[in-house]
Amino acid sequence: MRFKLIPLEQIQDPDAPARLHPEDAEIEDLAASIAEIGLINPLTVKPVGDHFEVIAGHRRLMACRFINYSPVPCMVREGEDDKTYETMLAENVARKDLSPIEEAAILREMQERLNYGVGTLSKVVGKSPAWVQQRLQLLHLPPDLQEDIHERGLPIETAKALAEVDDVDVRRRWAREAIVNRVGFRSVKLWVQSYQQQKAIEEVTEETIRDIEQQREPTVPKGSCWVCKDRYPYEQLKSVLLCRNCYRELLRALLSAEIDGEPREPTDNDSNRYALQGPAEAVPAGGGNNNPS
Repeated sequence: MRFKLIPLEQIQDPDAPARLHPEDAEIEDLAASIAEIGLINPLTVKPVGDHFEVIAGHRRLMACRFINYSPVPCMVREGEDDKTYETMLAENVARKDLSPIEEAAILREMQERLNYGVGTLSKVVGKSPAWVQQRLQLLHLPPDLQEDIHERGLPIETAKALAEVDDVDVRRRWAREAIVNRVGFRSVKLWVQSYQQQKAIEEVTEETIRDIEQQREPTVPKGSCWVCKDRYPYEQLKSVLLCRNCYRELLRALLSAEIDGEPREPTDNDSNRYALQGPAEAVPAGGGNNNPS
């Protein structure tokens, strides 16, 4: 590497800045320090065409722009691009002011750009493979939880627990409550378990009701017609009140129709077959005469 003073306008932002959203106050404080004592720690840059791109020192570059500090002290790296990128990654991940989401974004950029696996990444950044894998998994969380981790300091384990809540409004409300009231992971886990149990009950209830409605056929009470013997809903049948004498004459007529018009006397079996029993067959006072005296 070689030292070089480079005009501010010739220095560009990195392709993958380490900080997703640097705080204005943070940049202003750094700019005030540079204005007072100068830029003690030079930027690390690499040549790209007719300009330079920051490898390490993006916040310092933003602070220099804030006060129009130019030219900027820089260390120019002329090495291979992959090696340069590795250096930028290692330097950025080693910083203490990055959120877990920012660390994850750097690792993913490295993984996609250089096709590095977890093992190689862990060696480059000096972290365990488990740490690298955990950071990369954060990028699979819902966007609202990633934002809460990055912007509001939501603990990683709490965010993972809340990721099991598929209702976005509920998840956001609980995340805010966990952040503001410093609710611990175990309490949040209990919230989530309660939510899942209630949801399971509701799903089973809804599914059961739906199955019953689809499978259930309305039961319609039916009776047999005296003549044709077909069964019909009772609202389609007509009731006839008969005395015993008229009842027997009706049976005679029905039986006559069954045997090609040859009449015969009805028996008890005929009465049972036609199901004509009950109060309608009661003999009225007077011995069965239909004309009351």
